[in-house]
Amino acid sequence: MTREYLRKAIKKIFIGLLLDRDEIADCVETNEIFKKHGDFMPALLKQQNSKLDEEEYLGTVHQVFYEIIQHTAIRILHPSSNPLSMEQTADTSLLIISVYNEYDAICYPSLMYKFLQLVLKEKILLV
Repeated sequence: MTREYLRKAIKKIFIGLLLDRDEIADCVETNEIFKKHGDFMPALLKQQNSKLDEEEYLGTVHQVFYEIIQHTAIRILHPSSNPLSMEQTADTSLLIISVYNEYDAICYPSLMYKFLQLVLKEKILLV
């Protein structure tokens, strides 16, 4: 599974929903799941830092992004009955997918492939 294939699939499936870099920078500031995993990732996304597009930094940012995806996946698999929590999980899922779509070196395609499968299977986003 290549990154380009996944980006085409993302654009086709989530057409009209994806956030651009400016919207990502705004959303990441208030997203609780991103903030729970430190200031590193939100700061890079807020700055629209070029490191997120450079493959040499993939290992560094991948670990943090992996933890954010893992936390979100757990919330998808074990949803809370609280509507606010469910809304936050959906917002975070869209943010994760948008970040992957915008930044070339955010994580490995295999991780995003598994996350997309989960989001589509569990119908987290209304697409």
